[in-house]
Amino acid sequence: MKRVLPDTNFYELMLKYLEVEKIRKVKESGAIVFYGIDIIRKELRATPKTKVEVVRNELFKLRSTLLLVYDLLIGRHQYGIDSKINQYADNYYIAYKVLKGKATREEIINDFRIVACATIHNIDILVSDDNKTMLSQESKKAYTSVNNIHKLTTPNFIGFEEFKRFLRGVKLD
Repeated sequence: MKRVLPDTNFYELMLKYLEVEKIRKVKESGAIVFYGIDIIRKELRATPKTKVEVVRNELFKLRSTLLLVYDLLIGRHQYGIDSKINQYADNYYIAYKVLKGKATREEIINDFRIVACATIHNIDILVSDDNKTMLSQESKKAYTSVNNIHKLTTPNFIGFEEFKRFLRGVKLD
């Protein structure tokens, strides 16, 4: 069983990759336990109510469908932001700036909170395709340096394509 925290971009990619019934089977397989964080749910809620998406020739109201997929996968496994997560995120940001990271605090702090949450709660895998901020070289070096100081394990980062390869080993029928 792998403990996985998907980033915000994961949910739309998952919806395009699998129909909702197969997404339900991924969760029911027990091979993966999904975790969420309130920041991600808030980002999904920020999707305009009127935005629609065509997936496999079906029209979806994107916001409500993304929230449905989030709630389906995460269930009760949602974390909130606390002072410890904020402190680690601030430490990541300081290290990131020392490493000449370019993003502003406002652009990147939620990414750092997500990684801090995954780190503190011993999440095995963080799934994200955010190579510009969360998975930039400066960011990854910042996580490693701060986590090494505190003797914490940094989660493994994988993109959605690698996650799909992992799913091939999960029985969905």
